[in-house]
Amino acid sequence: MVEGVLLLVVFVTIALTVSKQFKDNQLLTQLVSGPWERLDGMIQNGVWKEAEAGKAEHPNQNDRHVSTDK
Repeated sequence: MVEGVLLLVVFVTIALTVSKQFKDNQLLTQLVSGPWERLDGMIQNGVWKEAEAGKAEHPNQNDRHVSTDK
């Protein structure tokens, strides 16, 4: 029983320490928001760039239209 309580204390301490590090360093925010900016650009503009940087490459821009005239 004593060993079980000690192991529980160790695991809870490790979990709290890891949780605190994630909150302090905003690791989860970096994991989600970093790739999201490029994904947002792909959703809006169809290119793997940030949304503002990829606006000029949106398929609906006039300079990207293909002409069939020869």
